[in-house]
Amino acid sequence: MQVSLTHARPRHSAFTLLELLVVIAIISVLAAILFPVFEQVRAKARAANSLSNIRQLGMALLMYADDHDEATIKLYGSRPYQSPDTWVGLALPYVRSQSAFFDPAQGKPILDTTRRGSTIYRWEWFPSYGLNRTGYSLFTNGSDCVNDWGSGPVGIRTLAGIERPAERCAISPTTWGSMPIGWIYFKGNQASWPTLDRYKNDWCWFHEVWDTRRGYPGTRIPIGYADGHAGSVGRERFVDQAAYPDKESYCRRMESQQLFEFWGRTWRPD
Repeated sequence: MQVSLTHARPRHSAFTLLELLVVIAIISVLAAILFPVFEQVRAKARAANSLSNIRQLGMALLMYADDHDEATIKLYGSRPYQSPDTWVGLALPYVRSQSAFFDPAQGKPILDTTRRGSTIYRWEWFPSYGLNRTGYSLFTNGSDCVNDWGSGPVGIRTLAGIERPAERCAISPTTWGSMPIGWIYFKGNQASWPTLDRYKNDWCWFHEVWDTRRGYPGTRIPIGYADGHAGSVGRERFVDQAAYPDKESYCRRMESQQLFEFWGRTWRPD
């Protein structure tokens, strides 16, 4: 009897074109579902990191005040602008991390120097976080809310001179219009009164804080308070220019909603 030495080749199964299309369609559907979820998780992580940065900066402000007889940190000192003698440069020894001054949710790079027109600024002038100039660091000689917009700073506040420090905004993220940088300070009496229904694509004191909401989930902005703690705020802390178009109505709204406790009164308190 003759034995055959040939073996039947095993049959390999293969995907049909229809099966491949079904698999691709399933993967596409899963990606469409999961990618937004992943992005939300990443956005929340960036916001948490930003809040951590603000806590560090808030503690630095308190340590500076403790070393300087309760005086709030200087906004900036000597010229020229290239000088690191800003609140950022003064706070840096207490933080010891350049990256803490840059907000991961805003995606702003750490720049050694930045040119604005003919002026070259050091990085200390363009952090992602700004100091509340008229509500935390300085007082002015204006007489009231309506008449104080053009008044210049006349002195450095003390922590004891800030009413309700647990409610007073000291630090907030800032942005400079379409440029990928922030600014060292904002004016509370202007930042609190943006045009809420229009995104302004240019630098403006009235939008500098409000426009940063686009970097955070749910449009809530992380804030550092004068007592060192951190939290987040939303639209309820801002006065809509469209609804309150003049300074008189803005001031009345600020008073009725008790928003001066948050932003601060720009004139020197009695």
